Amino acid sequence: MNLPNQLHSRKSFDGKPVTKVRINALFSSFPGGWFILSRQSTITALSESKTKKHMLEAYLKNKTLKELEARLPEDAAQAKHSLETLLEEQPSNTLALLILARCHLLCEDLNAAKQTLETLIGHDPANMSAKVELAKILFRENDTHSALALLTEVTNAAPQIAENWQLLSGYLKKDGQLQASKNAQNQYDMIKPFNDNLLAAKQAFANADFVESDRMCRQLLQLVPNEARALQLLARIARQFRHFEISTSILARCVETRPGDAAMGLDYIYSLLANRKHQEALEQCHRLIGFAPEIIDVYDVKAEVLYNLGQYEEAIAIYRELSGLPEKRTLSLLHLGKVLKTVGEIPQAISCFHQVTEDETVSGQAYWELANLKTYRFSADEISSCNELIGTDEPRVSIRR
Repeated sequence: MNLPNQLHSRKSFDGKPVTKVRINALFSSFPGGWFILSRQSTITALSESKTKKHMLEAYLKNKTLKELEARLPEDAAQAKHSLETLLEEQPSNTLALLILARCHLLCEDLNAAKQTLETLIGHDPANMSAKVELAKILFRENDTHSALALLTEVTNAAPQIAENWQLLSGYLKKDGQLQASKNAQNQYDMIKPFNDNLLAAKQAFANADFVESDRMCRQLLQLVPNEARALQLLARIARQFRHFEISTSILARCVETRPGDAAMGLDYIYSLLANRKHQEALEQCHRLIGFAPEIIDVYDVKAEVLYNLGQYEEAIAIYRELSGLPEKRTLSLLHLGKVLKTVGEIPQAISCFHQVTEDETVSGQAYWELANLKTYRFSADEISSCNELIGTDEPRVSIRR
């Protein structure tokens, strides 16, 4: 993909100042051929026969492991016992194995940590974190050759991780390979500022400074054309300005080059949904759930896709399940109410909206949905709450007679 030579200071590739309006114009002027990308995606379909009980099982287990990891290093001994018990039932749980290896390291049991990491890598040969930790242990055991081999493999597979280049440089220097050490350090010196600038561009996006984010993103792509993370950010900016075709096409390329990147896959689904490519979005949901079922947000978007496809029963089932999670309860109930309203289950929909009104952050949406029912009668307390949301004591909302 050839990206335009854009943005020196705050000017675009055609030399005109960059503004919010200009970003829209620039995206609109992109030749469609730049982003019409052929791809042959292998879709891993999730069996629809799986019960609701198992739908969020991976997420809940992953959440438990993350909470366990967060208590380290204080509870290393207790965590180790819990992990060993879990692994008796799930011997191939790679996250549990990685945390267990860290527990062994905290307890200074290098041999157990080494064996655990080797087991993990046997289950997941692409696990870069495990290989880095194993390389550190091998180096401590004076097996420099094996440590360097692992780190070289890691930096080749994931060159964007700057810290691994620095670690490799240090090991090479200690091994007397001074020129190779210098080369690795040069890689670090190039990649680290690139990553820092990419982080700053993402922060600008998070702060809604889309002009600055766009400028920084394109400068980075001039340095490293086709860099997947920068392209992903560019796609998000395109989606922000409703250039859904461009966003979808960029992310299709990203997913093709990095099929195992769950966050990128989820971003692609969002763009497909925004572009109203619902069947493709559903296929990508199945693909993502197939290799990363612990990503909770994919179930949200899958339910929305199913709703748009008219598959209401399955959408309702997912929203009901998600509403049982404290972190997903309110919005899931809001969406559940909308689907129930669509299928004519009005009393159930009203019950959902009533529960949502308890959360001040989204209560306005719930009142709006209740008002859209046309036949719903607001109580005096609800009218008072609505007027408070409006920010006035004036009776702008009245009881339906």
